[in-house]
Amino acid sequence: MQLWERGSIRLDDPLTTYLPWARLKSIEEDSLPVTARAVLSHSAGLPRESDFPYWTGPDFSFPTQAQLEAKIAEQAPLWPASRWFQYSNLGFALLGNIVSAESGEAYGDYVAGHVLEPLGLKDTHPFMPMALYNKRSRSAGAPSLVTELVRS
Repeated sequence: MQLWERGSIRLDDPLTTYLPWARLKSIEEDSLPVTARAVLSHSAGLPRESDFPYWTGPDFSFPTQAQLEAKIAEQAPLWPASRWFQYSNLGFALLGNIVSAESGEAYGDYVAGHVLEPLGLKDTHPFMPMALYNKRSRSAGAPSLVTELVRS
């Protein structure tokens, strides 16, 4: 939204205005273009995920940028844009790419420098730092309020 406030992007432009490679396979029905506004409202008709099996083991690796760009042309929308709600991680990955393309900064650097650091969020990260892998949150394992109420 910072880029929109600065006039760097327009919410109703097709995503391909900013990401020419982000062309999905067409569907039979007429559709409005997929826009940032539709992605932000989860009404772009995009599939939930990129077409990679990264939710299945054993290593759970996410697609690289090159793989995302190559595979998106093989994916079709679920239905025409701006028709129904469907949560889409793929859509937010595309928005992150727009942030990078229009700001000239890597997504993580942009988020850290323009959102997290100005707000003083020292324990919040745009990506999971390797040092935190296999660590439990501070509250993990702590009794819940419900457990405490049941005991008393």
